[in-house]
Amino acid sequence: MYTGRISTETATSNDIINILNAAEELKLSELAEFLKDHLMHKVINNPQYQNHVTRCSDKHRSHMNNNGGKMKLVGAGPGDPNLLTLAAYQAIQDADLILSDKLVPKEVLKLIPHNTEVFVAAKKFCANVEAAQAELNRVALEALKQGKVVVRLKQGDPFLFGRGGEEFLFFRSHGYIPQVIPGISSCMSAPLLANIPVTHRGVASQFLVCTGTGKNNTLPEIPTYHPARTTVFLMACHRIKDITKVLINEGNYPSDCPCVVIERASCTDQREIRGTLSTISDIMERVGHTPPGTLVVGQASFQTACLRPTIARITNFKGLSNFATIQNSQPVSRTYGGLKDQDRIFTNLYSRHDFRLKGALKRGDWYKTKEILEKGHEFILQEIKSSGLRGRGGAGFPSGLKWSFMNKPPDGRPKYLVINADEGEPGTCKDREIMRGDPHKLIEGCLVAGKSMNATAAYIYIRGEFYNEASNLQEAINESYAAGFIGKNACGSGYDFDVYIHRGAGAYICGEETALIESLEGKQGKPRLKPPFPADVGLFGCPTTVANVETVAVAPTICRRGGKWFASFGREKNSGTKLFCISGHVNHPCTVEEEMSIPLKELIERHCGGVRGGWDNLLAIIPGGSSVPVLPKSICDDVLMDFDALRDVKSGLGTAAVIVMDKSTDIVSAISRLSAFYKHESCGQCTPCREGTGWLMNMMSRFEKGYAVPREIDMIEELTKQIEGHTICALGDAAAWPVQGLIRHFRPELEARMRSYAIATPDKDLSKLSSAAPGLSPGIL
Repeated sequence: MYTGRISTETATSNDIINILNAAEELKLSELAEFLKDHLMHKVINNPQYQNHVTRCSDKHRSHMNNNGGKMKLVGAGPGDPNLLTLAAYQAIQDADLILSDKLVPKEVLKLIPHNTEVFVAAKKFCANVEAAQAELNRVALEALKQGKVVVRLKQGDPFLFGRGGEEFLFFRSHGYIPQVIPGISSCMSAPLLANIPVTHRGVASQFLVCTGTGKNNTLPEIPTYHPARTTVFLMACHRIKDITKVLINEGNYPSDCPCVVIERASCTDQREIRGTLSTISDIMERVGHTPPGTLVVGQASFQTACLRPTIARITNFKGLSNFATIQNSQPVSRTYGGLKDQDRIFTNLYSRHDFRLKGALKRGDWYKTKEILEKGHEFILQEIKSSGLRGRGGAGFPSGLKWSFMNKPPDGRPKYLVINADEGEPGTCKDREIMRGDPHKLIEGCLVAGKSMNATAAYIYIRGEFYNEASNLQEAINESYAAGFIGKNACGSGYDFDVYIHRGAGAYICGEETALIESLEGKQGKPRLKPPFPADVGLFGCPTTVANVETVAVAPTICRRGGKWFASFGREKNSGTKLFCISGHVNHPCTVEEEMSIPLKELIERHCGGVRGGWDNLLAIIPGGSSVPVLPKSICDDVLMDFDALRDVKSGLGTAAVIVMDKSTDIVSAISRLSAFYKHESCGQCTPCREGTGWLMNMMSRFEKGYAVPREIDMIEELTKQIEGHTICALGDAAAWPVQGLIRHFRPELEARMRSYAIATPDKDLSKLSSAAPGLSPGIL
């Protein structure tokens, strides 16, 4: 076998033929070792690298500098040993002593020769970091005085956060000038390996790296928000609750700003935990955390990232191919909307056909339900996850992930599925149509969703005013029991599952999941503090999942047709079909099922006959129910109806209740009525909501008349920010967002109204208004 070396500069054709023939005789592992040895020979003999790589044969001769030993600060990369630099690998092989800590992965430590001494500061935690660092320095100095080559492995890059700079100064002060060998930092590699381009045209043009731990384990200085910036925090996950809170409260980051925690980037057990600044700490508390982790904050973390974790080993690294598909995954010519009848899930929304079992069977309900149940909960969860279904009640949380939280080892407690049919959002009427015309879809959905969680029963909490809907639903439940579809041995599958109806009393707050559970237990409908979350301690103290009517009702069809079928509709991360409730100043108000991501203008013109008086007569639209910010016509011209597109224009899909207002609308009066609604529906448990909604109502009442001064616009905007994100549930946010949307897009209307009032009432002294209590009424002043 050929075992010589060739040079790319002097090689002959025979040399190349010889090495190719040798490669054919080698096994893959032998070939890799052969090529590595050949590459090392080339590097070592290149003068350009002499300061970074030493020959193994020269190891002991290079020990001695002016003080006898040699110190190296070596970047160990993010975790995968294949991402070590060649100089770092050679330094590990040449070392007499290697110092490490708990952050350097075991896969890298396995590269250390068996006869090399290793000292791992395994207990270098926040509480004793100073003592552990001092011990590492002491051990290193002792070895250096003995003339040894000491390598200090540093996670990522030696000089990028951590204590690399301090260590350099420490050893230099003792007469040893360390050689610094760079490494790939997690701040660069972790986002890439999670398919997150930190800079992305039209999304993020800035990239900022911060530490999550200041000196003496204090909270570091937090950067302020910039919408076009991606911020990466290293060493932040152990105090993520504090950091996210400060980002929102002091850094002016939106509470719904997307973020991702990337654990053990590049390792085989890499995991990504996704959420928003207001939810990520709770999610991590629920699912646990395996350090080290990197926190990525900004729109880029949600704009193009996959929902499934990426295992980013070099042997099957797909980062570049995934980046290529980011731009090409949705062709430019792709349009959305125009859902075909054969693709509709809800075919009796207008109750034109029989809602009972006979009619439901004709429409395909209960078809192959037994087969779905017998395939087990893992099959159902996988189909729901692959479908990309997100909650249809407003939050848009991935349903497959939410349902999977229930699959924990049994502890003797029953598990429950609770259906939120307390549809009280102004403008929303989709769930009501399902329960009136297609109740069997909901009952079958309860059975399938319940099986995915191994629940024993479903409780449908229906709004008390829905008398006809509750009657139809109860009749459908009775028919299902009689047919053997639910109850003991449901559908002959061996699975026992019961369904019950509970009627509410009309409280809007009971649409919040924990308030609903409280009401279901016979208590006052007031939200609970979380944690514990319902998936751990819910109804009657048992594991519980609360889901929306529409979300559950589509589950059987997804399982029958396949998750990929459902995912073929709409944009990525916004997939499926959706019920839209369109009301207000349109020619034909309706509830219609359409493809996600349909343009708002097309939705209205295709299904409602357009805006009353034509599209040019449009003033504004509330796209997702009363709790999301209003949008002016200029944005409505092009915006798509999905979670991400509406979030990008600072609104939301919510319940997809589209409220259309033409130019005859008094927009200030409309938002004022919403403020009065939220004041009326506040449960009063949280001070910011209890007091703040009253102030909003009173101030908006004055704004409606024009009895205010322009300075008060900034005052009420600040008031909404003091309410937003400071309450147990999201009702405070829902009260704040309509006012914020009004100020954002219709501030000139507010100012003009105030000027007109001042001109019309010159006898009124308005100079003291902005310094008075915000909620004071004209009568008091």
